[in-house]
Amino acid sequence: MSKATAFLLLVLVLIVGGAILLVVTLPWELVSFQQTLAERVNLHGYDEDGVLIWSLEALAGKMENNAGTFSGVKAEFYDAGTKRLCATGETLTFVGDDATLSGEVKILHDDYRLETETVIWHESEGALTAREVTIFFEAATVEAEAFQYELEREQAVLEGGITATLTQSRTLQVVGEKAEQTRDKLILTGGVLVEEADESYRCASLEYVQESEEVSLFGGVEGQFDSGTIHADSIRLTSGGMVAYGEITLLLDHPFFGEM
Repeated sequence: MSKATAFLLLVLVLIVGGAILLVVTLPWELVSFQQTLAERVNLHGYDEDGVLIWSLEALAGKMENNAGTFSGVKAEFYDAGTKRLCATGETLTFVGDDATLSGEVKILHDDYRLETETVIWHESEGALTAREVTIFFEAATVEAEAFQYELEREQAVLEGGITATLTQSRTLQVVGEKAEQTRDKLILTGGVLVEEADESYRCASLEYVQESEEVSLFGGVEGQFDSGTIHADSIRLTSGGMVAYGEITLLLDHPFFGEM
């Protein structure tokens, strides 16, 4: 969304000669503030069709032209009028179309909670980016060096050394290079390693379905456990063990069984 088509609904209680209520509905480029100090700030942003895309609440702030700083911030992001994300943080600074939220940042999504120190909103791309994040799902925790969330696609991409703990009926420690989070599943790729007690698996990718808490491994899966090894096209990890699919080779460390 360009500045020329971004509309703001601004409600400010000015700290100038007492409490004054000011309501402004103007195109962004027509709003001009001369070092305006404010408390109890409410901002709303709309696209060119008048559809709400974000809202902002803050305890206090300062604005000048197209730049500003706010403290005690709560921001909500919408897609097609439906709220997708809610973010809170200590300080928000913005210049033009980009904004940075910092200080004990928390992002709430329907499916997870993200915690980090700094998040950047890129309005022209409709995306949020962050570094060094921890994401908490109902039965999983994921840490990553980089995070990007695309509002329109409702997709989060994690990169740079992914570590995850899946705590379903069994606790799995997972390492990978990249992860994607959609509404119903988490997908890890790139040299995936899965470990649990005396078992370990290596594969090309892992899919974790949140609703069923099902974990599936794909792409030349190699597994090791106390009693032997297994090679399969894919493996599904269940509460009672595993189910292998495709071309399977099972080697058991007992002379009675030999090779299957």
